Amino acid sequence: MKINQMEVGDAFAGIAGPLGLPSQLHRYENNETVVFTAGGVGLPPVYPIMREHLRMGNHVTLISGFRNKELMFWESG
Repeated sequence: MKINQMEVGDAFAGIAGPLGLPSQLHRYENNETVVFTAGGVGLPPVYPIMREHLRMGNHVTLISGFRNKELMFWESG
């Protein structure tokens, strides 16, 4: 909810979650987007969750970070 209220130029220190709780998956309507943020070794664990959201028909965006360009993967799409 806080991200949806942000204006251009606003920033936040970090995002954490779901902190050991299973992700709640459901079909989103009204052109909503499910956004994932992960980097490095945190990327593979989000893959099956993203895949399930896509299977359900949700629009998914991944914001990924890497230490350097040589370590990048999943860059096409």
